[in-house]
Amino acid sequence: MKNKKPTYEELEAKLKETEALLNAIKSGKVDVLLGEQEPLVIQLKSAIEEKERLGLEIKLLLKQWEKTFHTINSCIWILDKEQRVIQSNNFVIEGLECTESDVIGKNCFKLVHKTSSSIPECPLIRAKQSLKRESMEMQENGKWFEITVDPILDENGKYNGAVHILTDISGRKKMESDLQESRVMYQAIFEATGTATIVVDEDNTIIAANNQCLLDTGYSSEELVGTKWTNYVAPESLELMLKYHKLRREDPEKAPKKYEVRLVNKKKEIRDVMLDVGIIPGTKQSVVSMLDITDLKQAENTLKESEERNRIIADMISDYAYIFDISPEGELKDKWLTESFTKVFGYTIEEIDALGGWKSLVFPEDLPIALAHAQKVASGEPDICEMRWVTASGEIRWLRDYAKPIFDKTCKRVIRIYGASQDITERKRADEKTLEQLDELKRWQNVILGREERIIELKKEVNELLELLGKEKKYHLDTKNT
Repeated sequence: MKNKKPTYEELEAKLKETEALLNAIKSGKVDVLLGEQEPLVIQLKSAIEEKERLGLEIKLLLKQWEKTFHTINSCIWILDKEQRVIQSNNFVIEGLECTESDVIGKNCFKLVHKTSSSIPECPLIRAKQSLKRESMEMQENGKWFEITVDPILDENGKYNGAVHILTDISGRKKMESDLQESRVMYQAIFEATGTATIVVDEDNTIIAANNQCLLDTGYSSEELVGTKWTNYVAPESLELMLKYHKLRREDPEKAPKKYEVRLVNKKKEIRDVMLDVGIIPGTKQSVVSMLDITDLKQAENTLKESEERNRIIADMISDYAYIFDISPEGELKDKWLTESFTKVFGYTIEEIDALGGWKSLVFPEDLPIALAHAQKVASGEPDICEMRWVTASGEIRWLRDYAKPIFDKTCKRVIRIYGASQDITERKRADEKTLEQLDELKRWQNVILGREERIIELKKEVNELLELLGKEKKYHLDTKNT
């Protein structure tokens, strides 16, 4: 069957296509056209240019690889199946012949271990079996080295050589050793703080605890690590501690470093504890030292109760009580006064100090007595004296003062004076009134006695006159009483 002739339109379209391809060949875009129905376009020129470009890139990559290969700070060897060096970089390790001219064709075990065959722990032997990277560390001439071996596999996945890398890791080993020493020292310090200490993470987890925790809380470090510190806080302290925990991680200055809380030990006892908390620099972790102050708090409360009890007793047995501290130079310093003194005399300790001290309240005429009294007690002898003091309103009041010295631990120096004073103003006033009354009675007594004596004398005269007149005596007088 004859082929159908193309129409005019088909011929015209074919002509345009042919002219376009011809122009492409002329412009260098296309090199050869093959085929009639669907021409095969072979772009030879473009392929050659692409090949040249890829060749240049490969050469550049090879140069870059070679440059990297020779600048790596490790001795790198490419080994064949028999462990002979077929390529080496230029890095030199002191004490080891490893430049390219020295090692090519030599066995790695002769170069590194100075042996005639591979050592038992050789990583290359293991790499042949595992077909994966193997490594080992060794010490030579006071230095540490790491040997890393990566197997080279052929197209069938079988061992065909290896990349042998020898790296001086002495610096790393020293850092590891220093780090280990630091850890040992840190652990020793951590254990020797004398207080229960824990390290807590941002999420409240305890990540470390020293052995003192067992003594202070009843929990061992193994029991504490991995748990939340919130499990050991009394309800009344939990909100405050959580608040400070959050603020401290925003800004350490926002939360106090030391503060008191109440914790619960293993016996379910609530203990008063002083916390000392600090953030570990560069982390969100904090170190928490815990000092059990329960006994101290109880002692403080007992002391307060004792002071209150003594104050009440002092008020009951005396009108005023006081404490003076004595400096090494012998100066008396007001330390404590009962409130009753302030109420009567109108002065606080601060106001007395502002006036120049206790001496400013003594009635001027009695100041020598007061000074002698203070000096005697300060020298180590108890003493009692009476003297007048002046209140803020100007009233003069009499005090009978009992003072006792308190010595230091050596019993050589008086460091304090305890004193109690009785206000004897009313008694003194009563005594003065009694004396006045006695004086008045004596005066009247003298007057009466004088009158009686005059009457007796007159009676004597009358009797004498009657006797002269020869009459009987009128008055019988007791001559014994006259």
